[in-house]
Amino acid sequence: MGREPVDIAGELGLNYTGIDLSERQLAANRVQATNIGTEPVPTWICGDSEKVSEMVDEKFDLVFTCPPYGDLERYSDDPRDLSTLSIAEFRHKYHTIIESCCDMLKDEGFACFVVGDYRDKFGVYANLPGQTVAAFERAGLGLYNWAILVNVTGSLPLRVGIQFSSSRKLGKCHQDVLIFAKGNPRDFVKKWKLDFTEGN
Repeated sequence: MGREPVDIAGELGLNYTGIDLSERQLAANRVQATNIGTEPVPTWICGDSEKVSEMVDEKFDLVFTCPPYGDLERYSDDPRDLSTLSIAEFRHKYHTIIESCCDMLKDEGFACFVVGDYRDKFGVYANLPGQTVAAFERAGLGLYNWAILVNVTGSLPLRVGIQFSSSRKLGKCHQDVLIFAKGNPRDFVKKWKLDFTEGN
């Protein structure tokens, strides 16, 4: 299992604020933070990310999340939960959440979204990575970095043969790591002391 962002933030001495609909999940997070002795102590807020501006009155250097991939996995029966929504409802709320995230970012801040795709009821991809990029562009942030997170393949080689034979669908064993930047990338050098080379 990979390390959680809250663990890394604590190790670096950075403040961390997390938001989740599930109080049960947040309770588990608090226990984990206590067990590992995370300092500074993280702040967790139970609520809907669509209303984040009403819950948090500060700006951040980084927003990090791995949103639900549509209804691929249902997390709860809460009607505010993205995984319970139709594709059209999901897109609307998802775009609203991204706009709110962008408003929370400081200038020269970054947003990192780890996303995978899912299919609609007809078997066609919903294009979640493309939707994510479009929402950020609409909010004025450009796609700064794009990486591929390769998952453990497990039974994929076996499943993909059956899947392809029956429906001509390819298997997937990766997620997209999309990193967006707020402001002029040239100014990042001053704030983050980056080694910036022309053309990179």
